[in-house]
Amino acid sequence: MSTDTPGMPDVLPAASSRGVLHFAAGIALSVAVAYGVGWPLAYIAPVLVAGFLGPPAAPLSIRAGSEMVLSIAAACAGAYLLTVTLSPFPLVLMVLVVLSLYLVFFGMGGSLSPFLLQWILIAILLVPMIGFDSPVLALQIVKSLILAGLVAVIVTWLMHALIPDVPAVPKSRPTASKPTLEMRLGSARRSLLVVLPVVVFFFTVILSGLLMTRIM
Repeated sequence: MSTDTPGMPDVLPAASSRGVLHFAAGIALSVAVAYGVGWPLAYIAPVLVAGFLGPPAAPLSIRAGSEMVLSIAAACAGAYLLTVTLSPFPLVLMVLVVLSLYLVFFGMGGSLSPFLLQWILIAILLVPMIGFDSPVLALQIVKSLILAGLVAVIVTWLMHALIPDVPAVPKSRPTASKPTLEMRLGSARRSLLVVLPVVVFFFTVILSGLLMTRIM
């Protein structure tokens, strides 16, 4: 009596099995490197690797990987410098953070990588909130995010180099309609309204703390 399940293939297609190997080996290697070195926020590197190697991810090119690391570094460094420079003026910083969030949400509706924009969004929100209480800790977070991005990209490249990809058979895909400018603006406004109460509450607490300090 056969135990085979009807309709199920005996083996995975070559491309799928390579993808599974990429994912499993990449996560294992990134975890070993991150926790072996033991820098703060080490768990972020495996999360990034999962995003790079998880289905239906395509091989990460040298240019795309470099742009990813540079974009994360620029977002983290910019958020840190703005926080340190404008810490005496939290209201001005809040306006800049809100504008930056709106631009990120607007970019998510376009051709920019949503995965990259999510990490830029994390940098914009996380670094200022930490930087007000502890600039030293914020700097450590910036270094950890940049290091995590670099390790994740290198591990991704290494996996595709050690386990070569199977040439994919081109498939015809239906052309998706691009969102119009009005649709992107509306989506950015709605996303901003979801995050805005948290940002306003945080900066309100900071402003009240500064006022109490000056009164005392």
